[in-house]
Amino acid sequence: MSRHGKELGGLVRDFLGGRASFRAFHEAYIARWTRLPPKALRPEERSEWNEIYGWILSAVPDPVTPEDSARGVIGEAELRERLRRHPLLSHPA
Repeated sequence: MSRHGKELGGLVRDFLGGRASFRAFHEAYIARWTRLPPKALRPEERSEWNEIYGWILSAVPDPVTPEDSARGVIGEAELRERLRRHPLLSHPA
């Protein structure tokens, strides 16, 4: 994994480990992702991190209303579960 991937992974691990609040994590990840240099990640690594970015972008603090859920919004608990299961993050760095 690239240096930039490790930095993104560190943000996720802080969130999953309870060292960062949902809001702090959400803001930090989006800020870091949107400032990555274009060639910071290999194409396949970028694709995996982009999937995670999409989840984070569509996540809100729980609870999620049925209306929001129908529009693809996910809650914090679901985000945590998806992050834990993602192959990129499922084993320690």
